[in-house]
Amino acid sequence: MVFKSGQIIIHYPFPIISIIKYFCLIMGIRSVLSKPLARWVVQRQQEWMYQPGAAQQRVFNRLMAGVRQTQFGADHHLGEVQTMAEFRQAVPVRDYEDLK
Repeated sequence: MVFKSGQIIIHYPFPIISIIKYFCLIMGIRSVLSKPLARWVVQRQQEWMYQPGAAQQRVFNRLMAGVRQTQFGADHHLGEVQTMAEFRQAVPVRDYEDLK
């Protein structure tokens, strides 16, 4: 601090105004980017809530795309499977001893 004719003058290593402008700019960018992201998240959540069957089918299709390329998928002909009912027929329920 420097005293000059009864006033206190504070010297900062960098201008405080530029710091304030910088934070306002960053916060502005964050709010601009967060709104579309929040809208996208809410939209996806509403799709799951209002159309659970379609959401489950999308997850099933994504999982099946990966398992088709494995030896297990080839052994059970999972490349032809399109629905959960077909999957149940293709893959019987087994316990640990059956998998050995």
